[in-house]
Amino acid sequence: MDVAVTGSNGQVASALRLTAPGGIRVRWLDRRALDVTSVEAVGTSAALHGVDVVINTAAFTDVDGAEDPGRRAEVEALNARAPGLLAGRCAEIGARFIHLSTDYVFGSAGSTEAGSLPVDAPTDPDSVYGITKLAGERAVGEVAGRRSVRATVVRTAWVFSGALLPGHRDFVGTMLRLAAEDGPVRVVDDQFGNPTYAVDLARGLWRLAADGSAPAGILHAAGTGYTSWFGVARQVFAEAGADPERVVPCGSAEYPRPAPRPGWSVLDTGAWSERYGELPEWRSGVARAVGARL
Repeated sequence: MDVAVTGSNGQVASALRLTAPGGIRVRWLDRRALDVTSVEAVGTSAALHGVDVVINTAAFTDVDGAEDPGRRAEVEALNARAPGLLAGRCAEIGARFIHLSTDYVFGSAGSTEAGSLPVDAPTDPDSVYGITKLAGERAVGEVAGRRSVRATVVRTAWVFSGALLPGHRDFVGTMLRLAAEDGPVRVVDDQFGNPTYAVDLARGLWRLAADGSAPAGILHAAGTGYTSWFGVARQVFAEAGADPERVVPCGSAEYPRPAPRPGWSVLDTGAWSERYGELPEWRSGVARAVGARL
């Protein structure tokens, strides 16, 4: 099987590289190898010739940076338009398409009363990141509705890699740095989601890629269980040998950010688990990320 991975310098692609199974030929495509925002490049580049599966991890993932009006065109090109271009190219070459999306499509208004969110739960993003990622999902769906392509959108959440991939900024890595310092650390305790170790997600994506009869449409794949960012921070401190009591809870209003965060984006991963098995429990992922273990 030949697989092309776009956005090959990103966190999830780096985890895919670490976990790539034997017997699969992989083309690691960064922007120099394939500009996924260019109609001409996607439509004519030899980078995708002969591939069986394309896994699109390319995205503008700086959630707060996406709110900058000066970067809006870049965000829309990567998150909203590129997925449709790639899905269209997969239809032309007969390849399956796997596109990575996010819990941010659900927006900041969710509450615990909603329960775990199924794939068909109403979406209402209110950050530029979430809005453009939802537009990308819809672009893939529109192509799949018009052309013969098996496309699977995989929504995930709260991806981290910690000490395993220190070159990638993420929440666990930030908490590790703060754990090595002194004093209290204030972390929001009113946003809830599924922390997902990048390695566990990558292994799941490889199982999906190898499944020749993989379902089309949307799947949720995320770490098992849920917590708040405060809960993640305390777990990181404990695993790092620091005092978890140094982590102090606060509300989102006390820690304003340019982009609104989902208050409740706990994903229902039942359909994924039935077919590909549950991703490991989030605490296991934190322990391995702190210890830089697969």
